[in-house]
Amino acid sequence: MDRCVLIPSYRPDQTLLQTIASMQAVGFTKIVVVDDGSGPVYASIFSKAAANGATVLHHTVNMGKGRAMKTGFCHILEAFPQCTAVTVDGDGQHKAEDAWKAADLAAKHPEALVLGCRDFSRQKAIPLPNLIGNLSTKAAFFLLTGIRFTDTQCGLRAYPPALMRTACGISGDRFEFESNTLLAVRAKKLQVVEFPINVHYEPKEDYVTTYQKGTDSARILRCLMDFALLPILFGLLSSLLVLTLTNTVPGSETMLGILAGVGVTVGKLLLALCSVKKLALTFHALESGIVYGALFMLLCALGCSAVGAFWILFVPFALLSYPLYRMLNYGRCPRRIRVRSRHCA
Repeated sequence: MDRCVLIPSYRPDQTLLQTIASMQAVGFTKIVVVDDGSGPVYASIFSKAAANGATVLHHTVNMGKGRAMKTGFCHILEAFPQCTAVTVDGDGQHKAEDAWKAADLAAKHPEALVLGCRDFSRQKAIPLPNLIGNLSTKAAFFLLTGIRFTDTQCGLRAYPPALMRTACGISGDRFEFESNTLLAVRAKKLQVVEFPINVHYEPKEDYVTTYQKGTDSARILRCLMDFALLPILFGLLSSLLVLTLTNTVPGSETMLGILAGVGVTVGKLLLALCSVKKLALTFHALESGIVYGALFMLLCALGCSAVGAFWILFVPFALLSYPLYRMLNYGRCPRRIRVRSRHCA
């Protein structure tokens, strides 16, 4: 499988040219750079990049890293339809040898997303916001998707042709696009290959990033919430129905259990209608309603009030309910291959 490097770039310095040269030195003959609306001040750098053998694509205005990557993917799919694209940053963070390794792994796993993951236990001089952001998003991704990604914010990735076509349809125009790609791993059952890399960071006083901490972090948080938005909303609706029905309609313990089960079932049936696996989730809704109603009735028979029974069941039921929904709607976690050594295949 052929290979090329894709570099989304916004207001670069001379390091972009050094990055291009280093990629060519290890054997990459196809370099695609996307000027994401950097403006006329930076035109000379992109002209030099083109003169040095890179294909330079231009956005008239800044559209974001995600949109720049999609522009590059579309060009590569048209110009080099059998080519794997390795995305790297143009600021010298990623080593050319690691980019070549990513392409090698993509050739062995042509259906997989290849991630070059930073080893934070050994990485030196990593900016604290980067470390905190990665640790928090790793935890969020695991809770929402059930997948333990080693590095959720890695920029060095390899996209085989089939995956590029998929990625062009994934939402997000800025940094959240890469997070949405990881969410698509679960939703679209994509295989993942991870291998460890070291990246170079400039000293704190010289470190420059286009990542806007507030705005881009909010976008990433939103894409994480969107992934679980419907289960959360319908879960809250179920809770509201249970509380309302069991506290407004008088009746015996049996009646309270039936009403509680109905509240849970209604919320989960609405979720089933909005989900991919409607039949499986419909059965899940009925089973959940029966189990919840029986437990609710038992607690009431033991002397709990309706409100007390609700709160006793709330946390364990929520902790079990979402993973079951995730399994039924998306299936089992896709295969994740971890290459332990930077020097092994």
